Amino acid sequence: MNGTKKYVTKWRMFLIVGIFILLILGTALVAWSWDRSGNNYSFTGGRVLIGVSSLTWSHSGDANAYLQVHNPENNSNNYEVARFTAKPGSNRFAYITIGDAVLESKGTQGYIGYSPGERKWVIGTHFNGPTMTLKSAGEGGYVGIGNTNPLYPLHLASGAYVSTGGTWTNASSREYKNNVQGLKIEDAMKALQGLHPVTFSYKVSPEENHVGFIAEDVPNLVATKDRKGLSSMDVVAVLTKVVQEQQKTIRDLQEKNSRLAQLEQRLLVLEGK
Repeated sequence: MNGTKKYVTKWRMFLIVGIFILLILGTALVAWSWDRSGNNYSFTGGRVLIGVSSLTWSHSGDANAYLQVHNPENNSNNYEVARFTAKPGSNRFAYITIGDAVLESKGTQGYIGYSPGERKWVIGTHFNGPTMTLKSAGEGGYVGIGNTNPLYPLHLASGAYVSTGGTWTNASSREYKNNVQGLKIEDAMKALQGLHPVTFSYKVSPEENHVGFIAEDVPNLVATKDRKGLSSMDVVAVLTKVVQEQQKTIRDLQEKNSRLAQLEQRLLVLEGK
């Protein structure tokens, strides 16, 4: 009798567990049915589409294989929200893209991509080019900001860069500049007189002392637009102009002294006669 009770109890447990499993499966099947009814999953030609049953016209030729995720709403505004793109070729990129390029304006899609052949990562927005490029270079690496082919450890779109030795180098090529004019000595002298060197320490590093200028107090000639920073090259240009003028003055004085010495020598010769 006891064996019969244990047998019935065991089957009751199996029955309860079975019902529980069926409930889970039923819920999953209902969810899967809803997903399928909303065209939320399909697989075709090596491409996985989630939230849409076919490729959007703007992405139909993008890649050989990718994962494309759309808004799960089953309506005409079923837009793409994410995409993984893999393209062939040693210099081609594999992309992970976030954002919509169908409904939203161009440039709203953010992406991160990698090119195995170039050993290069890029981060940016589509249609506007990469904002940042990370490129492997031997044991180190190059970072380009707005520069797709960085040649230095840090290389900006403006042409400025940090050299391999760690020196900050301003963009100074003529090809980067407009309205090039010679600096007038009057302007340089006025700016130099308006510079007031100070000693200071930065709030974030009070133990380190520095010598420099206060951006808000410098003359307009060497001031930045927001008056929060300074370009050392601007100050160097002012100093160079003033020193050049002083050197010219010194040479003129030397030439005058030389002529005076010659006149004195002639006078002595005449007096000796």
